[in-house]
Amino acid sequence: MPPRGSRRPHERHPGRPAADRLAARRRAPPPRDRPVARAASCASAHLRRARRGRRDRGDPARAAAHEHRARRRRLPDQQPAARAARPRPRPQRGPGAARGAQLHPEPPAERDRPRHGSERQPGVPRRLRGAAARRLRAGERTAGGLGRQPRRQRDPRRRHDAAGSRRHRGGTRRHLRSSRGARRRRHRDLRSGAGRHRRRRAGCGRRTGCRCTARGARHDTVANDALRARGGTVIDARSTRRRLALAVIAVFAIVVVFSIRLVDIQLVRADTLKTVAGSNFRTDTVWGTRGSIVDANGTVLASSVDRFNITAAPDLVKLEGFDRIEEVDGEEKRVKVGFMEAVTEIAELTGADPQQLANTLTADPTKNFVYLVKEVTLEVFRKVAALHIPWVYIEPQPARSYPNGAIAGNLVGLMGTDGPLSGTELKWNDCLAASPGTVGYAISQDGVRMPGSEIVETPASDGGTVHLTIDADLQWFAQQALAEQGAAVGAQWATALVVEVKTGKIIADADWPSIDPNDLNSVAAADSGARSFTAPYEPGSVIKTATVAGLLDAGLLDAGTRFTVEPGYTVPGTRYTIRDSWAHGQIRLTTAGILVNSSNIGISQMSELQSLDARIANLKKFGFGEPTGANFLGEAENAGLVRSAGQTDTVTAITQQFGQGMTATSAQVASLYQTIGNGGVRIPLTLVEGCEHADGSYTDVPDPQGTRVVSQYAADTTLKMLEGVTTQYALAKTLAVPGYRIAAKSGTAEVADADGYGKDRIVSVAGVFPIDDPQYAITVTFAKPVTMKTSAAAAPTFNAIVKQVIKTFRVTPSTVPAPDNPLTW
Repeated sequence: MPPRGSRRPHERHPGRPAADRLAARRRAPPPRDRPVARAASCASAHLRRARRGRRDRGDPARAAAHEHRARRRRLPDQQPAARAARPRPRPQRGPGAARGAQLHPEPPAERDRPRHGSERQPGVPRRLRGAAARRLRAGERTAGGLGRQPRRQRDPRRRHDAAGSRRHRGGTRRHLRSSRGARRRRHRDLRSGAGRHRRRRAGCGRRTGCRCTARGARHDTVANDALRARGGTVIDARSTRRRLALAVIAVFAIVVVFSIRLVDIQLVRADTLKTVAGSNFRTDTVWGTRGSIVDANGTVLASSVDRFNITAAPDLVKLEGFDRIEEVDGEEKRVKVGFMEAVTEIAELTGADPQQLANTLTADPTKNFVYLVKEVTLEVFRKVAALHIPWVYIEPQPARSYPNGAIAGNLVGLMGTDGPLSGTELKWNDCLAASPGTVGYAISQDGVRMPGSEIVETPASDGGTVHLTIDADLQWFAQQALAEQGAAVGAQWATALVVEVKTGKIIADADWPSIDPNDLNSVAAADSGARSFTAPYEPGSVIKTATVAGLLDAGLLDAGTRFTVEPGYTVPGTRYTIRDSWAHGQIRLTTAGILVNSSNIGISQMSELQSLDARIANLKKFGFGEPTGANFLGEAENAGLVRSAGQTDTVTAITQQFGQGMTATSAQVASLYQTIGNGGVRIPLTLVEGCEHADGSYTDVPDPQGTRVVSQYAADTTLKMLEGVTTQYALAKTLAVPGYRIAAKSGTAEVADADGYGKDRIVSVAGVFPIDDPQYAITVTFAKPVTMKTSAAAAPTFNAIVKQVIKTFRVTPSTVPAPDNPLTW
């Protein structure tokens, strides 16, 4: 057996119960190689002693009990004789024995004593805590062994005096509950280095005469060193409090400084700073992109492009000039450039007047912004920027471009510097217009924009796209055909329209001369609009179609009704005589013969079959005297004239039935033939299909509703009679197209002047094809031709446009032959 001093605590006292041996093991000092654990054990012991000392100062009985416990912990050679001589029975061994079971039951008098929460559980030492206590409780609950002990059973080895009873009262449960918290406090003390302060507050130190005073400081140092060795940080509580106080003071000082500064800016110097900021802040316009105008196939007729305004800052202009770096003989040299020299360079590149530019720059030297030249091209902009004039700036601004030039220029319209002027540009401006925005930015003392200072005050929005019904290719061909024939016959102007019979859509609307919107000076001002909608004229014999159709619809005649046409017709009640364009004697013509040969006398005789009110109402039903429905700009103010019965004189009551004494536009004449080709149903003309907005939405123009003007029979019979113009009339060879049945009507109208009707004429040809399935209505008009003053001047152009329509839209040839159409009887 090893010597007594070398044995562990539970080996030194083999007769003790297992619970006492576990408690002694917990009180054993830590190994030498574990200074942190040893320091924690020492600190815990001091804390326990300090707590007991505070309790014992006011309770003598408790102090006596603590002294009794201290005597029991002494070595055997230090124990009193009576205690040393007392036999110590060994605890039971074996599977049935419970750890820490009591071997000596308490006296019977103690068994009947009531038990309460302050009583200590028998068999559990007061100093036993943590895992040992849990193991002890587990052993007591074991099925084998002695089982649960009787109440108030006590070890006969212990003294049952008042101090002992008071010592055991309520100790076990309290220590069991606080064991886990005590471990946490010990570990926290080691981390924070606060064990030393707790010992001092508990009375442990040199002044109290603690036997661990000298060793406690050493344990704290060792624990801190071990904590640092593991990578931890030893925190000094006093230093932490000082740093926290300094941080609070610093934050408070910063808040005070900022508050004072804010009051100074917002209240004290608010007006001054606002004035200074306003003088260094500029607001410019941000332009949105104006919408495009396209044809039925998406071909762009009008679009927006970037242009540039050349601006300047007069307050930065120095009359003595400025220095500029230029390359001279292959070397860069500083060259002096005078004020007038710089102005002259700008004028040469932009085409502006140099003196006017100089006056603009010197009129008010305090200004910081003036316009020099507006809307220059990108090429000019680059050349001006290459001059490196310090007081010249460039401002972008969108402008209008017409990539196809004069094609549909009369329909597209014009744009001025301040907005749209005419045509679709003006009429559909609500769809096309873009909403400009504004942006503000700060400038430096020398007028340079400061990067990053831009503030978008109002965002810009782009305009929509207007879709026209015309075909750009057919439009170009019609304009070319008019220009060629108009120049050949010496006409002042000409128009041509192609209309879809079943929809009323205008496929082509050509004017000659036609303006190029890119060059406002390309034609005279009178030729810049669309005459087809805004220039009414006396149409002549092309109106006879409406007169005959009305009489057929009224049942007053048919295609074979016989008329004896005299050499002249005197208007009843007047001396005014109406004659035909060719001289003839008395001839016999049918209704078809009068219409095909365009006899004014025959139409005058037909008019007597119907009242004046009915004849005027018939013309108005075909749309004369009112807009066509195309909603073109200026059409409502120039819708032609058909006088009422009360305003119509005797001569006009007859002459307006063959197109004299009333006025109409080319679009209205085209609408007449669309009605005849559509079986007598008039559909308002359409030029614009709709507006496609910038967000992708589409506003469609409502489909027009048709109105029946004459019966299907009247319309079909009129078409069959008009076919004789292309088969039996003098212009048949010029108007006919092999394989296609075409209905046409020629017209030659006298032009009124101040002295009445003069020698000038307006000639035209209008028609529908193919007759067996009418699809297109075409009208061609030439005004005041010089070399050819009959409808023969318009016939070649009509024929050319018919052929081009056939090729463009692949019109199917006619399959039904033309019927017999007797003209005479």
